[in-house]
Amino acid sequence: MYAVSSSDSLVDRMAEHAPQFKGYGESENRRASDKIARETWGKELRFSIEVLSKQLNANSRLEESKKQVAQTVIRKLNLLVEAFGQSAGDTPLFRAKDLDEGDIEAIVTLDLNLLTRSTAIKEKAIRTSREIASSPSWDNEVDELYNKIKDLDETWKRRGRLISTIGT
Repeated sequence: MYAVSSSDSLVDRMAEHAPQFKGYGESENRRASDKIARETWGKELRFSIEVLSKQLNANSRLEESKKQVAQTVIRKLNLLVEAFGQSAGDTPLFRAKDLDEGDIEAIVTLDLNLLTRSTAIKEKAIRTSREIASSPSWDNEVDELYNKIKDLDETWKRRGRLISTIGT
């Protein structure tokens, strides 16, 4: 089982940089850790939506097909923000009294991936918003952004599968 005092564990090392991860080792703090993580990812994506929406609204001469692509990206981001806002419910992650360190490392690893991917999306949204929408590079930026969103969505789904079976 996971020992919070283990100074060399991955969770302890990660908690030095992101304190919310320490809570996964303590059954009474798991929900709070989960909520903080989901709020952090949502914040990154909401910023991305804001940046892209501003560009879309400011660019009245944007071709209809490009507007549709941008709107699709924004819709997909909104769906993820909505998903991040929902509690995982009564899953084994929250019911288990003790989790072994491997289970905790697995959830922390996925959470770090989600943080990294949501931050990468924010950075890509900023770069995309700086491109002139009529240039060919804008199309490439939007394609890359959409691929990052798909990767984030798949990581979110993997996390959902993990927390529904963790500790069982």
